[in-house]
Amino acid sequence: MPLKEYAAYNAPGLMIPYLRELVANVTTRSPLPTLNFGPINIGALMKGTSTTLELRQSKKPAQNT
Repeated sequence: MPLKEYAAYNAPGLMIPYLRELVANVTTRSPLPTLNFGPINIGALMKGTSTTLELRQSKKPAQNT
């Protein structure tokens, strides 16, 4: 498999965990509810097969000031 084809197919799958962590980390530090992405089937996404994205939202506890 040529490198360009390999990278085009596998790069999104390798980047998703970092994106998931970034979104969770940024929203944890903000006053917004924390967002967590569920597992993503990158293979189905790349083939154009229907897939769903699960997004969970966690409420933050009230802070005493």
